[in-house]
Amino acid sequence: MTIAQDEPLAERVRKATRNAIGFPNPFNKQFRDISPVVEADPALFGAVVEAMAGLCKEAAPDCILCVESWGYIFGAPVAYRLGCRMCLARRPGKLPREAFVEAYEMSYAPSKALAIQNEAIKQGDRVVIVDDIIASGGSALAAIKLIERAGGQCAAIVCLAAFPNWGIKLLSDRGVLVHAIACW
Repeated sequence: MTIAQDEPLAERVRKATRNAIGFPNPFNKQFRDISPVVEADPALFGAVVEAMAGLCKEAAPDCILCVESWGYIFGAPVAYRLGCRMCLARRPGKLPREAFVEAYEMSYAPSKALAIQNEAIKQGDRVVIVDDIIASGGSALAAIKLIERAGGQCAAIVCLAAFPNWGIKLLSDRGVLVHAIACW
């Protein structure tokens, strides 16, 4: 696991994000609003995309799996930058073709699921998952299972930020390399 290798960039990300207490429900104590990273500072967003692309490149991916919805914002420019295919992990029922579906739990939203179209990942593909935050690790673990069901291999996970004492352990126990720009 690598977290905050570029400490000045990690600090810029931490300063840009905000705590949103009681969101998305009144029982939630800590929700990180990362929208200022993309809405308020184009240079910061560009630096984050470049850093993520660099971390993804190390894993030599055939495909970038972007987790709905913030993963699309970061993953699409990364896939473009690396010149590799992109797979969209969406909520079930949002994809037009036959799909694999995997259920998971989130700390603030139980009974979630992700889906990918069956042919989006090819047999033997090396796939890097790009997402915004690794918190409980539930969506990342579901994405790994989808990659495996499609016949691919999860080469790494790259995210904007992570809670290192929470979901990262779940992913590390599976032997998946996680790279985060910042941590909380």
